Amino acid sequence: MTAVQATAVAGDQAQIHPADKLRAQARAVLKHAVAARRDGIRVYESLRNLSEVVGTEYGDRVLYELIQNAHDAHPADDQGRIAVRLAVQSKADGVLYIANGGNGFRWKDVDAIQNLATTAKEVGEGIGNKGLGFRSTEALTDDVRIFSRRTGSTSARFDGYCFRFAGVAQVENLLRAEGIDAATSRDVAATVPRYLVPMPLAEQPPVVARYAELGYATVIVAPLRTPESVALAQRQVQALADFEVPLLLFLNRIAEFRIDVETSGGEDYARRLSRRQRLIGDVPGIEGCRMSEVHVGRNRRFLVVQRDVPKARVLEAVSRSVPKAPQIKRWLDWQGQPVISVAVGLSAATITSGRLYTFLPMGDTATSPLLGHLDAPFFAHIDRRDADFDLPLNATLMDAAAEACTGTALHLAGQPDSPVPKRAVFDLVAWIGQHARRLDKALGDADSSLQTAPVVPSIPVDGTGWANLLDIFVWPDGAFRLLKANEVARRAGARLVSSDLDDRRLSRLKAMADRECLDLSPSGEHLADCAERFAASLVERNAAWITWRRFHDDLNRLFDAAREPLGSLDGREIILDRQRKLRPAGGHDGASGVGAFVRREGNKRRRAKDGVPLPPSSLTRRYRFLHENIVLSPQTLNAFVEAGLVRAYDPVDALAGLGSALGKRANDNRRREALTWAFRVWRTAGAGIREALLSARLWIPTASGWRPTTQVAFSASWTPIGRTLENFLVEASSVSPDCRRLRDALLVEFTTWPEVRGATRRQWIEFLTLLGVTDGLHPVASRLQQSGQGWQWDALKRNGDTRAALDHDWCSIAAPASFSHPYTMYTRKGEAWRLPAQIEYGKLPDA
Repeated sequence: MTAVQATAVAGDQAQIHPADKLRAQARAVLKHAVAARRDGIRVYESLRNLSEVVGTEYGDRVLYELIQNAHDAHPADDQGRIAVRLAVQSKADGVLYIANGGNGFRWKDVDAIQNLATTAKEVGEGIGNKGLGFRSTEALTDDVRIFSRRTGSTSARFDGYCFRFAGVAQVENLLRAEGIDAATSRDVAATVPRYLVPMPLAEQPPVVARYAELGYATVIVAPLRTPESVALAQRQVQALADFEVPLLLFLNRIAEFRIDVETSGGEDYARRLSRRQRLIGDVPGIEGCRMSEVHVGRNRRFLVVQRDVPKARVLEAVSRSVPKAPQIKRWLDWQGQPVISVAVGLSAATITSGRLYTFLPMGDTATSPLLGHLDAPFFAHIDRRDADFDLPLNATLMDAAAEACTGTALHLAGQPDSPVPKRAVFDLVAWIGQHARRLDKALGDADSSLQTAPVVPSIPVDGTGWANLLDIFVWPDGAFRLLKANEVARRAGARLVSSDLDDRRLSRLKAMADRECLDLSPSGEHLADCAERFAASLVERNAAWITWRRFHDDLNRLFDAAREPLGSLDGREIILDRQRKLRPAGGHDGASGVGAFVRREGNKRRRAKDGVPLPPSSLTRRYRFLHENIVLSPQTLNAFVEAGLVRAYDPVDALAGLGSALGKRANDNRRREALTWAFRVWRTAGAGIREALLSARLWIPTASGWRPTTQVAFSASWTPIGRTLENFLVEASSVSPDCRRLRDALLVEFTTWPEVRGATRRQWIEFLTLLGVTDGLHPVASRLQQSGQGWQWDALKRNGDTRAALDHDWCSIAAPASFSHPYTMYTRKGEAWRLPAQIEYGKLPDA
């Protein structure tokens, strides 16, 4: 046949009325079926059985399959429309209508429906490409009907291919009309698939005609004649309006989707779904990658990242997939450009659980690795509920999606004025589950890493609102009055996760950190750093007393919420003292008594009753007293005491640390205040504080200045013995250096003694005696060498030592002593061996 003849034939075919062509097709099929029956060929029986099996495999995915065909009927980038209407008359009676704009049915579409596993669409041209989806109507009806208009027609009626498929009785009647005997007609009618026998429809019900008037190109009508089919249709129609998994998200050929449900005696409802898309810009560094803002309903805004995947990469993956999935071989003839798309929410609660799509949502077990939806031309299972991601093609498409997410997130995080919310940027990289390592690899390929990529939204510090996993942590959750995350970041400069990340996102962030063996919970040391810096900010702001109370209450809650020991605050400057200066908490090391103190309400009442004051003001800063205007709650105070951060003020405890508080270079005024305060404490507490007094290491005034109590004796104005001693020392001081030294160590006169209201001389004598002041001569240890040969000790006995007060009289007394060991001196007192240095002045043998 010449080209001219072929063109003429094609023209003739175009002039054939669709109804006539359908009838001719039916006669041709039946003719072949009769011949096959006569020749014993059972191919038609096999096809019928296979068709029924395939149809039931789709289950509750029927509407999705019909919608994908409706989508593909529109040209690329069209502003198309789809309408679904469910009319239910009773529990076992209803009709489902699916209408679409775009192109009407062509003959090749009719042919594709008739022949199982064939399609009029090339791989990559649209959504459907297996040639099986239309058979899913088997789950709803056995009498599906199609009404379509001719391409380019503006008729008010459907004037294209309008047909249904013959049932068994109709096939048998057609065969008998062709002169086939009854037995053959009956056998063929029972075995031939009804989809191979189209029957023209002349009548168009008013509902169908209305769709034609509205300009739709095709309507599929599915009568529902069982309770099961009605219930299935109702569930599927309701699922189409699922806001959590938006139907139109990736259907870029559809701008409007209408859903109408009418029930006899029930509640009718109508939904209008729409889709609008606005290009934002390209993603630098990734060829063919672009960002758009997509609206699919009120408050349902998405950032959609679309990436053109190089076809060569896809075809190479298809080749590697053939051994595992031989049916994918025809995908080697991929037409058009492979594209993957990722959508994350621009609105706060747009997505609660991500889903995988193959243009339309897959099943609820096909969860997305990110908190967003991911679409790609995956080679899915027959019902499109899920896919095998070990298949090289699917793995490659998932890798390409990870690369697009990585590049987009790094780009947006580097834009200070980006209009995209930080949580949406984070959602792009917050991959978890089996595909998470693909994202990690993509970060590495981008010269970054999961640890160092600045894609974690943080509370702004120093002008930046991004951080990485290495320098950020999650602030503990608690009922804080002051130590809220935003305030801690602002006042203490802490890198904290932004409140943009809700619990779902925080869970993903922690899963990301777990992959890198990182803990995002702050340690006790880190919390203590923040607490110290926050306290400094309170001083700078001259915070009110109630604010300080709330601060300490929050510290207790904070460490409890973080499950960290409150004792981590030991040594940290969080205590505001009476001079409004910050002092370290804790410091109660054993018996020193020096540390942070706080007075309970009971302490204040006791002080008012018995007159025991706080330590003198010159010593208070050394004791680190919490300012008396800061009243800690009982719960916080108990927690602080238990953690050793403060000690409830007890005068005896404070007295024990007086020596450390005074230091080695205390001035006379400070020593006077310490002495009088210790006396007041003793007068209240009594003799039970002897150990605390001795550890206080007090100094008292003498004739030659302030001295330690253990070096001082009472003078004439204090005791009778003191009078005798002072008279003796005054007389002897002119000839004896020792007497001069002892005279200088006598107490000053009582009349010049530091005054304490209500104190008596007798009380002071008892108090000073307890401290070690002697009434009489004070024994002084001899300063002698502690080693030597026997001849050296003999020389000492013979000559004495005037520097150590070992005079002639001592030599006479020591003469009888003998030495049987060169390094010891024997004394008759107690019959014991002693080193010479152990023989004290005034305690010589037999003295």
